[in-house]
Amino acid sequence: MITCELYTGNPSCCKKLPIHYPVPEMPNLSQFSVTSTLLALICSANCWGQTVSSDDANAGEPGKNCVLIMVDGLRADALNAAPGEESFAPNISQFSSTAVHFTHARTPSSMNVQSVASPFSGRLPTLGGTIGVYEAEPHDGQPNLARAFKKADYYTGMVSNQGAIGSYEFTRHFDDIQLATPAKPRFAMDLVLQARSFLADAGEDRHFLFVHFGLPLPVNPDTEAYQRAVQDVDTAVGALLDTLVSMPEKSRPLIALTAPNGFELGEHGAFGNGWTLNEEVLRVPLILHDPARFESGKIEYPVSTLQLTSTLAMLCGLEDSFPESEPLFDDESLGFVPSTEPLISELIIPERVILRSITDGAWKYTAGTRFTTPANRAVLARAHAATALAYRDGSEEPPPLWGSSAHESLVHLGDDPQERRNLIYDSTEQAMHLRDALAEYEQHCRENAIPPRLSTQQLELLPEENREELEALGYL
Repeated sequence: MITCELYTGNPSCCKKLPIHYPVPEMPNLSQFSVTSTLLALICSANCWGQTVSSDDANAGEPGKNCVLIMVDGLRADALNAAPGEESFAPNISQFSSTAVHFTHARTPSSMNVQSVASPFSGRLPTLGGTIGVYEAEPHDGQPNLARAFKKADYYTGMVSNQGAIGSYEFTRHFDDIQLATPAKPRFAMDLVLQARSFLADAGEDRHFLFVHFGLPLPVNPDTEAYQRAVQDVDTAVGALLDTLVSMPEKSRPLIALTAPNGFELGEHGAFGNGWTLNEEVLRVPLILHDPARFESGKIEYPVSTLQLTSTLAMLCGLEDSFPESEPLFDDESLGFVPSTEPLISELIIPERVILRSITDGAWKYTAGTRFTTPANRAVLARAHAATALAYRDGSEEPPPLWGSSAHESLVHLGDDPQERRNLIYDSTEQAMHLRDALAEYEQHCRENAIPPRLSTQQLELLPEENREELEALGYL
């Protein structure tokens, strides 16, 4: 247990908040050359007071340009190299050293489309009605980050080589939409060229750009293929970042870089994402770059990428609010404000798995009403489209989103970062505490959740080759 004084704002003007926090380790991911290190909680103002004085910078800066970059499958530890080794994401790693780098960020889901939808809605998947695969898209009439920028007279753009986010509800609030299609795939450098074209078209007009990179993975990826894919995308992201940071100061954007999910590299017997809520698929980078308002440095405290929604809205002075998303910074001092709530992640795909995890300090509790093993994944993936159609036409009844748990686990990430020892029957008091906290979220969802609906995308029985391609990308 570490006790420290946490600054809630600039050291010269803020009060100190005592924090008692058992620090978890990042899992030791021995499956590839990146070795995780124990990320200790630094107990000094330099760790937390990473702001310029509020006298010199506005917390909310109306008209501030903003670029949000997401890289599918980018694990948090891809930015950390073992002693004597180089990171296989050197450009993103270098960029993180010039920005505010949240080293213990978690994503709302391990399913790509759910975790892309959540930062736009500012809600967890169940609460935002963005569950499933085909159905996981923002809802019209509900808070939406892209709509908030559009409402504030921003020129908005989306550039992506992931067709799964190409539905109308994902794209409807963007002026310029550049998406890959099966007939016209796009490589990572293609996205950079399209992003530069958008920036040129925007000129001096205020703008919001969302760039979403997929990993070019084979159907059956291994660790080496994963590293090559990250290297390929890292080169393109580096080129885009060079463009953004070299823009004239007046138009230089606030840059947020993160990932919708991590990636399994055999730690629990499989490769991929969208099947579990283990640490390797939840821990992702979260980087914010705005030198005019933030000094560079690391914040080694648990946060959720869901908090990006309200944070970007606040920093860009948007009028729309996102009450389910806590901002990362105080709106006056720009000091980092740690969340007082446990962090929740969900994986809600009724056709194959229904899981939720809640993390409080080093304790992590996971419960699922539907759970599968790596051996059964291929069968469920092949049956996914047919099962979804059966749910749609009423020939099969989908499982309830809540109910008695078929699977429960409790781990202490500080003692067991690989999540090997299930303490559900050994630490009953802690298990009860986290069960109760998850039950509170269930009640909140029952009272406030947006009902999920059928996707606006065309759902068909996919040919085998298309199904394998989507499965490799983590969408099935």
